[in-house]
Amino acid sequence: MIDAIPSQVLVHVLTTLGVAGGSTAWGIAYLKEPDGKGVNPQYVTIFDTLPDIQGYNHRDGEPIQHYTVQIRIRSLVASVGHGMGRGILKALNPSLYNNQWIIMDTTPILFHAFIVTQGLIQIGEDKSDRPIFTINGKFALSPQE
Repeated sequence: MIDAIPSQVLVHVLTTLGVAGGSTAWGIAYLKEPDGKGVNPQYVTIFDTLPDIQGYNHRDGEPIQHYTVQIRIRSLVASVGHGMGRGILKALNPSLYNNQWIIMDTTPILFHAFIVTQGLIQIGEDKSDRPIFTINGKFALSPQE
């Protein structure tokens, strides 16, 4: 059983890969989109969506599932936001990061390949007229055994 919030794990992955957060020009958060004065205008926010349950483990009854997320990208300029979306897709390419161990609060977790379920699209603008792009996808997590 994984105790971590899936969107938090993905924030950790993207930050570790140097895509957003940390020393980059992009802010990154999960579950709540920061807004207001003083907030970085270039932001990636990851939201958890309903899990994709594939069945149940016959030994302990735990669900076998893919965690599903929506990645939202907003920036001052549409081409910049679109470029960030392409960068995220490249960073999460399954052939590059399938079965890589990551550490969340000292807990080893196996992050299986990210599967895009809806590619990069622009869905409109926020109340500050910044373009918003989204990527929807799913991934599996498992504890280190």
